[in-house]
Formats: sequence, structure tokens, C-alpha cells
Amino acid sequence: MEFAPDGPKAIPLWIRGHAFLTVSDRFHDVVDPLTGEALYRVPLCGASEAAEAVASARNAQPGWAALMPLERQAA
Repeated sequence: MEFAPDGPKAIPLWIRGHAFLTVSDRFHDVVDPLTGEALYRVPLCGASEAAEAVASARNAQPGWAALMPLERQAA
């Protein structure tokens, strides 16, 4: 994976608290909806990373649902 010195900052894909920066050489721009400016770039993931992210989200959901709104906001 190569990063251009100009343009939006590349940020990792996070799954289960681990950064995945080398998942792919393809990126998606995260765009400010008000200005249309690309703020960040995130790597696109493959099927195995997507399945791991979904499994992680399902495992985390009961604990997240048990939190009060202010606790979620603090997180």
C-alpha cells in the first residue's frame, strides 16, 4: 500500500481493536457532506475482513445496548 504525500489522510480499518492498514491497495474517500471535500481515506476490505467485522459487531451489541446514552456518548 502506498500513500501519496498530498490528499486525504489514510486511516486504518479497525476490527476488534486492531488496525488493518494493509488489507487492500484500494481506498474509499470519507467525504464531508457539507463541502464535498475528501477528509480521509479508508482501505477497502475483503470478504474475510467484512465477516470478521460483522462478527465483532454482533458480539459487542449486547454490551453496547446495556449502556446508558451518556455512557455511549462518553465512549
